[in-house]
Amino acid sequence: MRAKTLITSLVGLALIVATGSPLRAQQPTIAAGQRIRVRSSDTDQPAVGTLVRADSESVWVLRERDTIAVPRKWIRGVEISTGTYRSPLKGLGIGLVVGSGIGALVGALSYQPCESHGFGDCFLAPESRGQSAAIGTVFFGALGGSLGLLIGTLSKSDRWTSASVGTSAQIRIVPRRDRFGVTLSLAH
Repeated sequence: MRAKTLITSLVGLALIVATGSPLRAQQPTIAAGQRIRVRSSDTDQPAVGTLVRADSESVWVLRERDTIAVPRKWIRGVEISTGTYRSPLKGLGIGLVVGSGIGALVGALSYQPCESHGFGDCFLAPESRGQSAAIGTVFFGALGGSLGLLIGTLSKSDRWTSASVGTSAQIRIVPRRDRFGVTLSLAH
């Protein structure tokens, strides 16, 4: 039984080696010219820009006007931009909530009872602090929601997904004196 398992394992490894192709990580590999974000152990801010090149020592990233080299030993993660998106509904929601809250506060704090001096003087004036807060909520909520919708529509953000910069793994069967060994090698 043990010999059968060993033979099955060796056949499986032989098939992997026979194909001649290294096992690639499940993450997409980044090519020069793509927009990337590199997180490194030397800073909290990731380097965001265009991949210029990657060698065995460093990953070169073109930012707005300068090119920086991030040593591979410092890299904690690399991500690739898969496109941009806008968030108009999120902006609308945030603006509506913030505007309504500010409006309720302003309306309640600015309430003063209306003193009528003639016909129609207090026609649309709030009759209580609660009504004044409600009017402020509606007015500032509409204003904040409109502003949030505009900001959410005009601002763009990147969508990021994990990736690798030319890293691969390869399994090889190595003959030993009276048995076979297996080696795993990582290449950049």
